[in-house]
Amino acid sequence: MELKYQKILEKYKNIAGKWYVRVAISDTEAIFLKFQTEPTEMVIKQEVSKFIKNKRQAKIRELESINQQISSLQDRKEFLESEIASRPQV
Repeated sequence: MELKYQKILEKYKNIAGKWYVRVAISDTEAIFLKFQTEPTEMVIKQEVSKFIKNKRQAKIRELESINQQISSLQDRKEFLESEIASRPQV
C-alpha cells in the first residue's frame, strides 16, 4: 500500500491557537499534523511528504537491523554446526 497525500479530513484551531489537520494518507490510514499558524494546502502536503519519508526511513533502518541480526545468527549457526561436526560422538 502506497502512502501519499489524499485529502484533508478535518482542520481546526484549538483554544490555545494551534492548528490541527487530519490528513488521509491511504484508504485506511490518516495522520494528525500540528501547526503554529493556519497552514496552506501546500504546507500540509510538504509535511505529509516529510512524514512519509521519515516512516520509510524508519522501515529501512529496521530492515537493516533485521538483516544484521540474521547475518549474526547465520554465523553463529555455522559455528555451532562446525563445533558439533568436529567433536567425536560418544
